[in-house]
Amino acid sequence: GPITGNQTVCALDTAAYSIVEVVEGITYNWSVEPAADTIIGNGTPTVTIIWGNASGEIRVLASNDCGPNPTPSILPVTVNPSPTSLDPISGPDVVCNGTNGKFYTSSSVKTVIYEWAVPIDANIVSGQGTDTIHVTWGSTEGIVTVFALNDCGETPVVTKSVGVNSIPGAAGVITGKDTICQGSGNLIYSIPSITGATHYIWSTPTDVNITSGSGTNQVTLQYGSSAQSGNITVKGTNDCGDGAESSKPVKVKNCTGIDQRSLESTIKIYPNPVSNELMISIEGKKQQLVLTFTNTHGQVVHSETLTNITPDYKKKLDVSRFTKGVYFLKLFNNDQVFIEKVIVK
Repeated sequence: GPITGNQTVCALDTAAYSIVEVVEGITYNWSVEPAADTIIGNGTPTVTIIWGNASGEIRVLASNDCGPNPTPSILPVTVNPSPTSLDPISGPDVVCNGTNGKFYTSSSVKTVIYEWAVPIDANIVSGQGTDTIHVTWGSTEGIVTVFALNDCGETPVVTKSVGVNSIPGAAGVITGKDTICQGSGNLIYSIPSITGATHYIWSTPTDVNITSGSGTNQVTLQYGSSAQSGNITVKGTNDCGDGAESSKPVKVKNCTGIDQRSLESTIKIYPNPVSNELMISIEGKKQQLVLTFTNTHGQVVHSETLTNITPDYKKKLDVSRFTKGVYFLKLFNNDQVFIEKVIVK
């Protein structure tokens, strides 16, 4: 007759199996194929089997002194393994506030269900019960956890700590001059450090170039000879995006030909055109002036501060090292400026 007992067991389980006693039967020969599991009570109608890790078929033959019954009773049995340890959770160490992240693990046992948990302000969008989940993250850091289970047991919990980033804060007030002459250089503009910013993005009006500090919260600008009025802007950025920008309007003036009397000085420059040595004569009340020599691209090729200027002051400037072309010589003190075009031949 048929074998009765559990057809689905867990690895290393102990289970009882039996048949109705056979008429004229004396002994009962039990076996498990292909597994060689432990059989307790062999030779009787009822046995106890200690299962290993493999599935198999239970077979039993009844026999007496005249021989065995040639047809065995057979019962197939499926042995399910217990879950093993999970692989570490893979996924981002840091996510952006409000964005999706993918997390996954794996087990050598395929017939398992995965139980995931995420922080309270995060949401599992899809994948609960599987080895991979997609999570919409909230605003706080936290821990992702998972374990696997089936009818035969569960694995230890594995965890992964996840940090959270946000876009940078709003940029602060830009400090720096707001009225500039074309051709001016070495002008510094800056903002306070922005929380969360890993890089700073600056933009400038036409023909106003960053000469140093690009990507930081302080830049040095060069105003070219054709620089235009406009807005200087800056914003912070990181892997999560850009923060709110700050803007500073600047007025750019063409200061060429400003009257010499604005310096309260009489200025003479000769010879012009010049090939070697340029003479600069200053007669006036200014005791200190800044002298710059700028090419037509707005690049300052020479700069120095003239101090202890006497009422009858003369300065020699060696221009032989300059490339032939048109330059602008500028003398200024605060907002008073003198500019003269110089031709180097």
